[in-house]
Amino acid sequence: MSGVTLSKRLQAIYSLIEEDCNTVADIGTDHGKLICALLLENRCRKAIACDISKGSLDKAIRLANKLGFREKFEARLGNGLKVLNHNEVDIILLCGMGGMNIISILEESKDIAFGSDSIIIQPMRNTKDVRCFLLNNGFLIQDEELVYEDGRYYNIIKTKQGLPEKADYDYADIGKALINKRHPLLKDYLVFCLNKAKAIEKRLKNTSGCRANELKQEIAVMEGVLNDMYN
Repeated sequence: MSGVTLSKRLQAIYSLIEEDCNTVADIGTDHGKLICALLLENRCRKAIACDISKGSLDKAIRLANKLGFREKFEARLGNGLKVLNHNEVDIILLCGMGGMNIISILEESKDIAFGSDSIIIQPMRNTKDVRCFLLNNGFLIQDEELVYEDGRYYNIIKTKQGLPEKADYDYADIGKALINKRHPLLKDYLVFCLNKAKAIEKRLKNTSGCRANELKQEIAVMEGVLNDMYN
């Protein structure tokens, strides 16, 4: 993309955004690369960059001005979705922040979230908590992507208001959509998560309680998926 270089993580987020949408809001925009790329490729007609940090927002403004997007680009300083109006945007991006922060943002402004067509979420941690929150709070998980970059995995979740046919809490660690689409990175990701869970289980070997029981269940689910899909 001329003028903007996207990382593999940002490219995967970009791929989940519908073509020819009207308005995209990027919450926690930082440098503004993703929404500027969307404007460059005419994937959206208007972009709203939002950040709690004036320094980050200024970086996004400078990039947008450099690329000539004065009419299509708007910057708003503020926290979460509170800077948006109801039914103002088609796509909301909540990417590159902690999962518990994402949950807090959605809880505080659920009416704004439900007024969009889709929300794309990329938590840096606590992905299971995010999936469980979505399933418990009237969100339908439409699709997921998985990226491996710079030594770590990134889960990307596309969601909207709606009720799933079945809430698969057993797969909240993995992502049922990744299983259904047989994502090419899924096997390696499962092995990575399984080894991590077993290492934690080993440290908790002589303890009891909710976390130890949760780990046993998580390990059983991951082993079951690996056996069913790859053996």
